[in-house]
Amino acid sequence: MTAGTPTYVTAPQFAFPRSFMQGLYFRHDGAIVSWDLSQLKVIVAGFPDALVIYTFDDRFVPWSSNRWTIDHVLTAATYEYPPNPTQFPLPYYIGWIIPPGESRGHLLLDCIYGADFSTITLPTQPSGYWLPPPY
Repeated sequence: MTAGTPTYVTAPQFAFPRSFMQGLYFRHDGAIVSWDLSQLKVIVAGFPDALVIYTFDDRFVPWSSNRWTIDHVLTAATYEYPPNPTQFPLPYYIGWIIPPGESRGHLLLDCIYGADFSTITLPTQPSGYWLPPPY
């Protein structure tokens, strides 16, 4: 799969605990095509409309207290023009952002096309994680 061409809004080695990231903040047009906790698929504007596919490292999406750097979150970023399945590398911006109306950090994914911005909340810590063990 093609990795795409990222431009880092924050430095590529910007490190953060996954537990500090509330969700994804991304640009698109219209409805979200799909989010399966591994791939985010959205439509972006321009004729013909392109299907953008962001593929995440499988270890990133589930909640953890692990530290990540921006350059290791995605394993691929591509676009295609359905029904043609040929995938092309996607030029995109990726970084850490606090979106308007939010109070916690989100991962910014922006390929510059699209009129809409949306957020998706990532899985949170299991119930009682921060509590001391019972004695």
